[in-house]
Amino acid sequence: MFQRIFFASMTATLLAACGAAPQPTGPKLNPPPNCTAPATPITAEVLYNDVLKTSCAGSTCHGGGSMVPFKAGSAAEFKAVWVDQASTQTKQMPRVTPGDADKSYVMYKVMGQGTLAGGTASQMPLGSAALSNEALCKIYNWIESGAN
Repeated sequence: MFQRIFFASMTATLLAACGAAPQPTGPKLNPPPNCTAPATPITAEVLYNDVLKTSCAGSTCHGGGSMVPFKAGSAAEFKAVWVDQASTQTKQMPRVTPGDADKSYVMYKVMGQGTLAGGTASQMPLGSAALSNEALCKIYNWIESGAN
């Protein structure tokens, strides 16, 4: 009888301790201000055409003669390069984690928060004006809605 009570007591204690264990959270992104989810999710095609083609691919950062070319001539190629791909600047997270901007290094870079994610402090686009809040929200909402 004592063994059953002791076993039940130890099991309850262990289960309570496991449930109370803190979960690792990692870095927390400061999202773009006043960014609300659109009625229709942002697609890779919309993001590529509205933001990336002009702000990234055609820029001095990832344009023709840059050290790090933006190797994406289409939305499909851009998705293949960004989604679930390892970052070259940090091992903490991939470039884009579908559904989770907090675990998407690209979001930290365009927000100027790269060091929070273990990467570099330089904000993308490097050497150019920061992206507009509208462009940042498109990237953020595209990631949060599953990066499709």
